[in-house]
Formats: sequence, structure tokens, C-alpha cells
Amino acid sequence: MLASILGVLILAAVFILFLANASAGAYASLIAILFAPYIQVSSGLSFRIEHLLLPLILLALCIRSYRTGRPLACPRLAALYALWWLISLVSTLCSAAGGEVTVEWLGAYGYLRPALIILVFANVFPDANRYFRRLLLVFIISAIPLAALAIGQALGVGFLRELTDQFFTSPGRPVMGNQVALEAMGFAFRALSVFENVSFAGTYFLLVIFTGILVLNEPALLSDRSKRPAVIVAVCMAVLGGLFTLSATFIGGAFIVLILLFFGLGRAYKKRILAITAGLFVLLAVALTVVPADNDILALVSYQVTKVTSFSGIADRYDSSSGQTADAIQATNERPLIGWGFVTKSDVVVNDSLYVAIYYAGGLAGVCVFAYFLFHLAFLAGGSGPYRRVLLIWLAIMLISGVSCASMYVPRIGDWWWALAGLAYRTYPVQTEAVPVARRRGRGLSLFGRASLEGGS
Repeated sequence: MLASILGVLILAAVFILFLANASAGAYASLIAILFAPYIQVSSGLSFRIEHLLLPLILLALCIRSYRTGRPLACPRLAALYALWWLISLVSTLCSAAGGEVTVEWLGAYGYLRPALIILVFANVFPDANRYFRRLLLVFIISAIPLAALAIGQALGVGFLRELTDQFFTSPGRPVMGNQVALEAMGFAFRALSVFENVSFAGTYFLLVIFTGILVLNEPALLSDRSKRPAVIVAVCMAVLGGLFTLSATFIGGAFIVLILLFFGLGRAYKKRILAITAGLFVLLAVALTVVPADNDILALVSYQVTKVTSFSGIADRYDSSSGQTADAIQATNERPLIGWGFVTKSDVVVNDSLYVAIYYAGGLAGVCVFAYFLFHLAFLAGGSGPYRRVLLIWLAIMLISGVSCASMYVPRIGDWWWALAGLAYRTYPVQTEAVPVARRRGRGLSLFGRASLEGGS
């Protein structure tokens, strides 16, 4: 009950703040999404704050646009995503007409939310560049408390386990103590922080680590050098939190992204990447020193590393006959053109892979539209000045983590990803004067009239 009351209070506070100051409200909404507890409606039903907050924010934004006469610009990015969603909706209606399936309307709303988030964050900030830097800094520093919670969970700190059970457990999320039985090794369970499984937590810590590395190496992303110590602490905490997830997603993702950074950055950065890699190995050694010598935790770490390097984890997940996604792939192959949409079929699980989820929802037609959407997003990232590397690294991590989870739709993290996509639209160089849609060369459409957004630098 206490968690629900706190969640409702946070929801109301963020909405009121948005009415008073849209930029500050949108900024606060992302912070709240990371930390707010579940809102329990009944013994079998709960909501995350973002499900309830987004419609209220969008309504307030439309009212503000109508009253001020300033139109909302609808980026092509949002329109492309909405097209994918409409294809999946058509698939849903076709599947429902055939019977023997259950339509997940709440899931359909969940898949629509990214287009709405992009729309909101493409419109609320008068200075997208300044808010982009602030959001990155807050996201990185959020790892200090969230990693501390994860480490405490893994080490079996009693009050942190009780805190997690009370505030971050829902009917759809098993009790934290039942996630993984590691008591015999001296650990209560694998670190989850506020997330729903270790893949989600691993994805979050990966994003923090590599965003922090880029921020520390890009003066344009961190103009206030007094914040550097906090960023360094947050990155170190994220490394420890990620290691305690014992997640193949974290281990494999870190390895791949380090390689991408090494070959993708200039010569001046290569030495730094090598130094960072050496530092990560030192932190790994420090983390393992807290493990009692007589337990098997080292064996579990070794197993996860072997799982990554041998690609056995991919085989376990994608094997055509016995893999975790085999039923979903076989079901979609029955309707390869448009898939099944937002429905559930017996024995079919789609959330274990971003790629399977997209294929299942929209078939080959949906895959093509979604791929073009990602291409357009990468194009926007390429023209977003100092934020280019951040956006591309986030995209890379989302695609890598997508092998083991529906990464772009991960609770608490997904909203940040789509918000940065909306800001990428604002930071892309455009004309500063209001111009008709036809002259914007497809950059965006206009709701309620002409688009009048200022271009970022």
C-alpha cells in the first residue's frame, strides 16, 4: 500500500510540474520512471508509472499547443514507427478474427508508446542541446543508487531485499528471492536493482558505462568539469552492478561494445579504451575478492563467459527445434507476411528477443518498416553533432541486448531510449524559421498547422 501511495504521489507531482513547466516536467518524468515503485491496483493488477503518466503528458502538451498557437511537430521518426504499429494492429485484427488467440490490448498500447514518447520529446524542449546533456548526466549518476541496490541484493543485505520486495515487486514479477537460488554460494540472488530480470539490469548498466565513457571523453557533453568525479564513480558502480547480475547480456555486450569503440573512435581514443578495458578487469578482480573462497560463484562467472565466447547462449535461445524462441518463430512462419500482431498464443513467448518480437508482431512487412525506422534513426544520429556517438552507442547496445530481451521495450530503460530518439530530431540541424511541411523535405509533419521548431546546433 505504501508503495502504491508513493507511486500515485509521484505521478501527480510530475503531471503538475509538466503543467507548470513542460520542459521540467518531461525531464522529471524520465527520472521518476527509473525510480518510481509499482502502483498496485489489486492483488493481481499493477501499473508502472509511465503507463499512466504518458497519456496525461500528451494531453497537456496538445492543450498547450492549442492555447499558444504553436503547433506540434510530428517527426518522420514517429510516423515511421506508427506505420509499423499500424501493420501490427492489422495483424492483430486478422488474428482475432481467426479465433484461438487472446488480444493483448495493454500490450498494443505498450508498443504504441514509443511513437508518443518521440512526439513529446521532439516538442517540449526550447533548448534540446542543454537538456540532452542534462539527461545524459542524470542517467549516468542514477547508477550510483541503483548499482548500490543491485550490489546489496547480491550480497544479501536484508533491508535492501525487503525494500525491493515492497517497492519493486509486482504480480507480474516474481518475488526477488525466488529469481535465482544462490544462497549456498553466499549470495541471496543475482543483482536486479529495480529491473525485472538480469538481462534488463545488464542492459541498463551497459548503457550507463558506455555513456559515461563517452561523456568523459567528449568535452561538449560535459562542460562542467566538477561533475567528472561523480561520473567516474557512477561508471565504476555500474561496472560492479553489472558484474553482480552475472548476466551473459552484460558480459557479452561489454565485450562487443568495447571492440566497436576501439575500431570506431580515432587514434587518440584507442589508448583510452585500452586503459578503460584494463580498469574494468581490475574492477572485476576487486569484485571477486568479496566472494567467499569456498563457494562456486567463480564457476558461475566462468560459465557465463564461456556461454558468451562459445555462442552457446544464442544456440539455446534460437535453436529451431528446442530454443526458447522456437515456438514463436514457428508460429510466425505460419503467417510470415504480417505476423500475428499483439496477441498471445499458447506456449509462445516473444519477449526473449527483440528480433523475434518484431517479426511476430508484424511479419516480414513489419520487419522491413522497422528496419527502415532504425536506418532513419541512425541517419538522425549521424547529424546530431556531439551526441552522435552517444546515440549510435545506445543503438548498438539496444541491438546487442535485443538478442536476449526486447531491449527497446525494457521497462524503465525503454522510455529513455525513445526520449533520446525524440531529442535526436531536435538536435539535428534544421531551418530555424517556421516553414510549410512541403519545404521540410520530409524531416517532419505538422499537427495543428505549420511546424515552428527551432533547429539545434
